[in-house]
Amino acid sequence: MPHIPIPPSPTMTTQQILQKLQTINTMSPQNNVVQKITDLAREQAKIALDELLKQEQEKRKQTILTIENIDKIRGAKYSEWLEVGGVTESDFYYEFTLLDNNSNQVETILLHRRQTSDKRYIMEYNNHTLWVSKDRLNTIDAIIECMKEI
Repeated sequence: MPHIPIPPSPTMTTQQILQKLQTINTMSPQNNVVQKITDLAREQAKIALDELLKQEQEKRKQTILTIENIDKIRGAKYSEWLEVGGVTESDFYYEFTLLDNNSNQVETILLHRRQTSDKRYIMEYNNHTLWVSKDRLNTIDAIIECMKEI
């Protein structure tokens, strides 16, 4: 017949075991250290993420065309019978609407805001393309000159 082992008798009483468990559960200094490490890691991760986002915004500012006071182009003369009736700004382009003397929309010219690999911007009209450097887009008159060139 097989022999069934008999467990050893406990060296601690039930009361002593409960006291030991309570002591382990209330060891807050260890829990406190873990919490401080977790908080510090989160804080450092937040700082790193904020810095990364800041760098991305700076990079975007350098490659996305932003023309100050672009709405002042409204009403500017494009030719004897056309004027710029409006400009729409989106994340990807500026859209210039040309109106005739009767305020009818005649043409639309797009100026893309994303910089090309050769650091220029694309202006397009009626399947024609003009690559423009940023220094040619610094005034309203310069923008109209580029629009006429295309």
